[in-house]
Amino acid sequence: MILWLLLLGMVIFRLKAGRFAMLIDTLIAVQIILIFKNISSKKSHYMFQFLGRHSFNIFLFHTFIYYLYFEEIIYWSKNPIAIFLTLILICVIISYAIETGKLKIKFNKLQDKLLRVI
Repeated sequence: MILWLLLLGMVIFRLKAGRFAMLIDTLIAVQIILIFKNISSKKSHYMFQFLGRHSFNIFLFHTFIYYLYFEEIIYWSKNPIAIFLTLILICVIISYAIETGKLKIKFNKLQDKLLRVI
């Protein structure tokens, strides 16, 4: 309950923060993470763990996905929640394909060899 009240206070303060808005946004993000950690179940833990494994790939190419390649597919519904879920789904599918390709070509072994040379 205290976490929720802190979050509410930060959101209200954020509305009046002005130039400190970015700092408040960071604190709100941390607060949301703590709330999810406290209320999450085992199933959501596995979901976040799966997304965490793919998060770097998603970070690297999500802009290309929603802005260049799959714009009509992503924005089909005009609903922000559906847009977000569609983007995540497409990004995870592509990230999974990338990771599978990396396993097939033994990318990690190649990377280790290259790093030993340097």
